[in-house]
Amino acid sequence: MDVHNFDCSAFFTRDAASLIKTFEILPEYLKTRTRGKVNDYRDWGVPLGRRFRALKLWCVIRSYGVTGIQEKIRLHINIAKNLAEKIKLEPDFEIMAPVVLNTFCFRYILTGVDETRINQLNEN
Repeated sequence: MDVHNFDCSAFFTRDAASLIKTFEILPEYLKTRTRGKVNDYRDWGVPLGRRFRALKLWCVIRSYGVTGIQEKIRLHINIAKNLAEKIKLEPDFEIMAPVVLNTFCFRYILTGVDETRINQLNEN
């Protein structure tokens, strides 16, 4: 099977109310009496004008299975952690936040150079 990258992301949240407020596109005149009593999944994602991504995710799950996806996520997290360990050994770089997922922040630094100049170097 030919595997293609899809523009579909998964995210985890403990605060569904904030997520819903962030992506909510429901005007007052469409709100119902069940609002807040049942999950209205249309508010749990990007605006309705975006491309349909659920089908893509379903295809990926069918292709890899839940276990396969878990393995991929674990692999990518391990790759990021290994890269972070290598970056930590380099005196000209620093990790800016804990490495907990497969994306992390680091920056270039120079000894004896002030913070403003370091920020300028990293912006370019």
